Amino acid sequence: MRPLRSLSWWMALVAVLLAACGAPPGQPHRGSEPVEPADVSDVRALYADNCAACHGVDGRGGAAPALADPVYLAIVDERAMRSNIAYGVPGTPMPAFAVLAGGTLTAKQIDLIVSAIRTWERSDDLVGIQPPPYVPASTADLGRGSAAYRKYCERCHGPDGAGSPRGSGITNDSFLALVSDQRLRTTVIAGRR
Repeated sequence: MRPLRSLSWWMALVAVLLAACGAPPGQPHRGSEPVEPADVSDVRALYADNCAACHGVDGRGGAAPALADPVYLAIVDERAMRSNIAYGVPGTPMPAFAVLAGGTLTAKQIDLIVSAIRTWERSDDLVGIQPPPYVPASTADLGRGSAAYRKYCERCHGPDGAGSPRGSGITNDSFLALVSDQRLRTTVIAGRR
């Protein structure tokens, strides 16, 4: 009789364990399958995974420029923003994110990110003001640029751009290696927080 009781006890234990598991070990649960990277359409996840580390949460800035800056948003057009995301910005740490350029984002995902950024902070201070275009419409004029630097920049950045107690140096080789001409133009137009 004893072997039957022992067998019944083991069978009861196995039944309880199997009922508690619900699915054999190692088998995925319904809804837990990973989403293919190209199928991700949650713009918050796309921004968090691809942009936030450099541009900050909600585009408030970090190692890279703030994308939620109202002046930046007023001057940058969607084509330029889409191109920067897709193909990167040469001469800067901004990489290409488009699949066709070696990145991981589809054109649709880039469009989602651009659309989300375009909805960010706007400023009533810019109503009625026509800011200069994001991309220059003409070639540089060294004389006008020098006069503008002396008038608006020299008092903080110094006569030779090496900096002063009021402003950082802007002719440092390391700084210039990390920033594009377009970023310098945008910073002059929009400033930095």
